[in-house]
Amino acid sequence: MAGFTTLSLGMLLVLVYLTEGPDWGWLTQGSLSLLVPGLLLTLYFFLHERRAKGAMIDLRLMGIRNVMVANISGVISGILLLSMFYGVIYYAELPPPFGLGLDVISTGLTLAPATLLMLILGPFMGRSINRVGPKPS
Repeated sequence: MAGFTTLSLGMLLVLVYLTEGPDWGWLTQGSLSLLVPGLLLTLYFFLHERRAKGAMIDLRLMGIRNVMVANISGVISGILLLSMFYGVIYYAELPPPFGLGLDVISTGLTLAPATLLMLILGPFMGRSINRVGPKPS
């Protein structure tokens, strides 16, 4: 329970810092009062998980090369996918000549096909990975 609580609180504080940083100022006392405890709680989570008996995450698995590569590539692809969606939103809403000059509804409709495709294909890909495996021979 301690692992879940520290990870949740740590990530919550860091995410609030990242969300409110542009408005409050990145280095103001209020912002740093969220960032520093958030990072300390997250660090405590990793230190706690290394020696906990019923660990939420078995960090020793990160020593296995295939597990580490899969996790790193998952994080990178997730960041890039999220960045792509944000980039499309900014490009679609920027006024011409730099963007398309679309309103919010039209921008959402521009992203709808990709969202629907992921929604439809996601379960099929999950089932095929369970059947075939992540590395088919």
